[in-house]
Amino acid sequence: IAFWSKWRLHKIFEGDSEVQDMLVTLNMDLTGNPTSEMGHAMLHLASFPEMQETQTGEEFVQRLNDKSYSSNFLAAYDDFMFKYGCRGIKEIDIATPRSYEDPADFFNRIKLIDVGNNQILTTKKRKQEAYDTLLEHAARIGKAKRFVHHANVIQQVGGYREHGKYMYVFMVAYLRRYALALGEQWAKEGRLNKPEDIFYLHVDEVTEAQNTPELDL
Repeated sequence: IAFWSKWRLHKIFEGDSEVQDMLVTLNMDLTGNPTSEMGHAMLHLASFPEMQETQTGEEFVQRLNDKSYSSNFLAAYDDFMFKYGCRGIKEIDIATPRSYEDPADFFNRIKLIDVGNNQILTTKKRKQEAYDTLLEHAARIGKAKRFVHHANVIQQVGGYREHGKYMYVFMVAYLRRYALALGEQWAKEGRLNKPEDIFYLHVDEVTEAQNTPELDL
């Protein structure tokens, strides 16, 4: 339905080169888009004064362990890690470490965010300006109501097209936890050099190793 509304908007402004490029902006920062929502959540964490006061990843990890941050920050951090801690570069690969596994590295990424001037804030401003301009043009040709409807459909529905991938990555992270638990057990038993070595095994090899404790890995 979002693709239909996108096509309808292009038809409304067909031939109007002045505003055609602005339609692309309407597809940014959509409701329900996991990547967009993750960006907003990272900005929210970076905006906490206590985060800005923290100087190093080591200090960050220590304060997390001591729970010396405010309850609001800790709640926001836990919520982020539950929803987005599974995400990262090469996130589809089960062997890829996750953000929740390395808080110090996550801290370093958060500290790169300029809370006063960043892409999330500028995108929101650009999008509103584009929306207002497009609405003016639509009103001139008697299609304001149609424009508002289709722009709203894109905003409310368009972001969910990424949910399939997001849920896949979310489940891969759960499988990674399970695999690492097995890897840790086998490393203690001397069957693996380290827990992460389990990711060198094929699924059938893991199954066989579970069923045959004496199997040489």
